[in-house]
Amino acid sequence: MPITPNSLRRGEALLRAAGLDLKQAAFASDALSTYAKAYAYEASSWTLGEYGA
Repeated sequence: MPITPNSLRRGEALLRAAGLDLKQAAFASDALSTYAKAYAYEASSWTLGEYGA
Protein backbone atom coordinates (compact mmCIF):
# COMPACT_ATOMS: atom_id res chain seq x y z
CA MET A 1 0.00 0.00 0.00
CA PRO A 2 1.51 3.32 -1.02
CA ILE A 3 2.23 5.66 1.85
CA THR A 4 1.79 8.96 0.03
CA PRO A 5 -0.12 10.03 -3.08
CA ASN A 6 3.22 10.64 -4.78
CA SER A 7 4.35 7.05 -4.21
CA LEU A 8 1.05 5.85 -5.66
CA ARG A 9 1.64 7.89 -8.83
CA ARG A 10 5.24 6.70 -9.15
CA GLY A 11 4.32 3.06 -8.60
CA GLU A 12 1.54 3.26 -11.15
CA ALA A 13 3.81 5.00 -13.64
CA LEU A 14 6.45 2.31 -13.20
CA LEU A 15 3.96 -0.48 -13.82
CA ARG A 16 2.44 1.37 -16.77
CA ALA A 17 5.91 1.87 -18.25
CA ALA A 18 6.38 -1.90 -18.02
CA GLY A 19 3.48 -2.27 -20.44
CA LEU A 20 0.59 -2.98 -18.08
CA ASP A 21 -2.79 -1.38 -18.67
CA LEU A 22 -4.47 0.49 -15.83
CA LYS A 23 -6.43 -2.52 -14.51
CA GLN A 24 -3.38 -4.79 -14.59
CA ALA A 25 -1.28 -2.10 -12.88
CA ALA A 26 -3.88 -1.82 -10.10
CA PHE A 27 -3.92 -5.58 -9.50
CA ALA A 28 -0.11 -5.80 -9.66
CA SER A 29 0.25 -2.94 -7.18
CA ASP A 30 -2.11 -4.67 -4.77
CA ALA A 31 -0.35 -8.03 -5.14
CA LEU A 32 3.12 -6.53 -4.65
CA SER A 33 1.92 -4.61 -1.61
CA THR A 34 0.40 -7.74 -0.08
CA TYR A 35 3.59 -9.71 -0.73
CA ALA A 36 5.76 -7.02 0.87
CA LYS A 37 3.56 -6.91 3.98
CA ALA A 38 3.56 -10.71 4.31
CA TYR A 39 7.34 -10.82 3.95
CA ALA A 40 7.80 -8.12 6.58
CA TYR A 41 5.49 -9.97 8.97
CA GLU A 42 7.33 -13.26 8.49
CA ALA A 43 10.74 -11.62 8.88
CA SER A 44 9.68 -9.88 12.08
CA SER A 45 8.38 -13.18 13.47
CA TRP A 46 11.77 -14.81 12.93
CA THR A 47 13.57 -11.81 14.45
CA LEU A 48 11.36 -11.77 17.52
CA GLY A 49 11.82 -15.51 18.07
CA GLU A 50 8.20 -16.53 17.52
CA TYR A 51 9.33 -19.57 15.50
CA GLY A 52 11.24 -22.64 16.58
CA ALA A 53 11.09 -22.26 20.34
